[in-house]
Amino acid sequence: QNQLFQQFLKLSACCGILPMRIYWLLLFEAWQSLARPEHVVVLPQGAIGLSTRGKALRVRVTSSLQPTEVEDEPREVLPAEADATFRIFKGEEEGIEVDGVGAVSVLRPGGRIPRLRLRDSQGHLLTESSLSCGQLLNRRAQGGRVLLQKPLDAGACCEACQANASCTDWSISKGSCVLLQDAEGWTPEEGAIAGRSQGLLLFNSSGRLYGRGAGPQDALQLLAEGSPVSLANRASYVPYFYSRDGYAALGHSNVTHFNRMAARYFSTGQQLAWAFEGAFQLYLMPAASLSRGTKAYYALTGRPALPPRHILGFMACRWGWKDQRHLEETLEQFRTGGFPLDSVILDFEWFANTSDYGFRDSGESWYEDFGWNPQLFSAPTQQLKKYLEEQQVHVAGIRKPRLGNRKLLNLAKEKGWLSLKASGRGGPENYADGRWLRFSDPQLRRWYAQQMRHYLDSGISYWWNDEGENFYYTYHDWNLAELELHQSHQGRATSRFFSLNRAFTPGMARLGAAVWTGDVSASWEDLRRTPGMMLNWALAGAPYVACDIGGFIGNASSQLLARWYQVGSFMPLMRIHSTHDDQPHWPWLYEDREIMRQALVRRYRLLPYHYSLAHRLSTEGDLFIRPLAMDFPEDPKVENMTSQWMDGQILVSPVLSKDSRAEIYLPKGRWHPFDMEGEVIQGPHYESMEVKLEDVPAFVAVGTVLVLAGHSLRSSASLPGGDLEVQVYAGGNGNFTMVEDDGVSSVSAEGSQRSTTFVWDDALQELSWTMTGPGSQASQAPKGSFQHLFLTVFTDARAQKSRSVPLSSSGTLSVSQPRLRQVKSGRFHSATL
Repeated sequence: QNQLFQQFLKLSACCGILPMRIYWLLLFEAWQSLARPEHVVVLPQGAIGLSTRGKALRVRVTSSLQPTEVEDEPREVLPAEADATFRIFKGEEEGIEVDGVGAVSVLRPGGRIPRLRLRDSQGHLLTESSLSCGQLLNRRAQGGRVLLQKPLDAGACCEACQANASCTDWSISKGSCVLLQDAEGWTPEEGAIAGRSQGLLLFNSSGRLYGRGAGPQDALQLLAEGSPVSLANRASYVPYFYSRDGYAALGHSNVTHFNRMAARYFSTGQQLAWAFEGAFQLYLMPAASLSRGTKAYYALTGRPALPPRHILGFMACRWGWKDQRHLEETLEQFRTGGFPLDSVILDFEWFANTSDYGFRDSGESWYEDFGWNPQLFSAPTQQLKKYLEEQQVHVAGIRKPRLGNRKLLNLAKEKGWLSLKASGRGGPENYADGRWLRFSDPQLRRWYAQQMRHYLDSGISYWWNDEGENFYYTYHDWNLAELELHQSHQGRATSRFFSLNRAFTPGMARLGAAVWTGDVSASWEDLRRTPGMMLNWALAGAPYVACDIGGFIGNASSQLLARWYQVGSFMPLMRIHSTHDDQPHWPWLYEDREIMRQALVRRYRLLPYHYSLAHRLSTEGDLFIRPLAMDFPEDPKVENMTSQWMDGQILVSPVLSKDSRAEIYLPKGRWHPFDMEGEVIQGPHYESMEVKLEDVPAFVAVGTVLVLAGHSLRSSASLPGGDLEVQVYAGGNGNFTMVEDDGVSSVSAEGSQRSTTFVWDDALQELSWTMTGPGSQASQAPKGSFQHLFLTVFTDARAQKSRSVPLSSSGTLSVSQPRLRQVKSGRFHSATL
């Protein structure tokens, strides 16, 4: 509206003599240019559609010469913001521009190849791409079926491929042109040139990319050369990157082949190639930093849903729960041993008495896909209620995206709900060929939800979704079925949905779907990979990452398990798991049980801190578990670092090797050891040191303010569990906002949330706070909220504590001579210090 008004003023100033009806005709044309959903630029071969989604600039590549309606929204995209209004500009360069974002355009110089251009909000050119016969330098196409081979230059080779209906790829190697069908990729070769007849965009690029995702082979690297865009056990790769050239990009093809999307990108260091099949969309987000680019990406795909608070506690998972007695004895051991716990997760044995791995595609008549195993659950509803009310433990169960019961399989075949057999050409999970469910079918999703409804009736808290990697969107569509069930269930509709999945695609986080890093081994190598998997996946669109602490396969030593517990205490989600053939990872079974207890106590002390950061992630899109490269973009030592990470304002540098050595690097700044007395260290600082088993190197910058719970929590339900400790690391000003609510209700249903902003004034050596929100009134304070606090101030080599005081709606506090006075505020009296 503001843009229309400005246009009206300009017209009035320059065209005052024109009749009023001309004004309105011109304004109507201006309105059309502003409101049009897509601006189509026609090219010699095809067209480019330009528009916005949220604040991202969308580019659609199409072979049609007709202006088209915008295609169905990709699953990945559901912007957190309204589509930005754009202006159309024309001339030799034609495109769209968005205030405060940037512009995307097509340059059509006379007689030369059109180019796609991206600019930032200041008009600086970030990157550009050829739109015809793009040539990938020093790369040769590999694989595929050879159609023709003869001497041609690159331009003629590309034209020959375009003229051949079967040709998809071409390559120049040693002076010879090779036409190919369905090449598998590109291999480096000096002097070679490669291209595609259709489906190749080549951008100039610095080659410094983040955000591809990761698998075991590249988990130790943040910087990427490309992404195959595929899913597998222990590997998720996405069609997204942030480029140090100053922009983020998300690609999408409407074609998938089993577990991969038919779109991928690859960088040579000077060129970045997008190769794709079918209709292709590219979402471009100018951003000056990795932090801003990642935030823009999460705004485009939908900001992550806030998980239930108990999910940020500790989850104990196991394949091999023997019976009800075994389950209840284990819960009792956690409680009597003083090991905090919020949920247990059960494998096959909770709903069936065996796995279905050996079944034929016809299934078995006696198998129950949606039942209860009476050995474990003789009275499911009563048991689950007892565990939650008496032990404060939630119960989750595994789910598989297939059927094993013969009758249900026949029904699914009749309805067309089963995916086609892969016949050895499909996804990585081939043991249940012919039994995989096709969750893209809405009718199947509704039927599946009805089969699962009785589990929610009985009290199952959330789902553990496994082995869905055969088809690229299985996890997304599977979660839609579970979410629709959750939202339609009378007892769950106003609560938060959560699931834990073995792989992910962009956009799943907004549904409430988290991820774990797959079936890792009990090895130091897989422990060392864990932080890199977590960081790469967070940059790729999965901010809530867990792992199988101790390894799923194999027996972990006490030392390895203790170090893994320590890493887990600073991860987004903390979860142990093991297979039925190996010893459970219950801490009391190991020599270093006290080290593991310390890690769990630390996890629960950090609960109000992590939960507040999770709130900020859901509302602002700010990652709290993130690589150092995000906070220190100018420091080359951290640009590819995965052994350390930021947990909010805590820099974590744990031990990841058997020799108990930690390689600690502190970037520029002044750093204090976390939660302990110690000297301030001036960065940049590097140190290789041996670390005692009970210690976890972690640091905070001076001026940091943290909130921690006490040492006695046994679960999130036992909050507050004592006084709130506000830690201040003196030497600079700082602040932190703590968010409290009931931990369960969805945002739309939450009526008692309160936010307390703590501010440290270093000159005054004083902490002040202000409380806002409905829950700031004493009568509406959330259940489990903190009622008292004390202050701990860390200075160089010492720590000082204040006395405990009421946490009122506002106040001030210092470690010397705290004073309390009553301040009248409306109908309530609040204690101010």
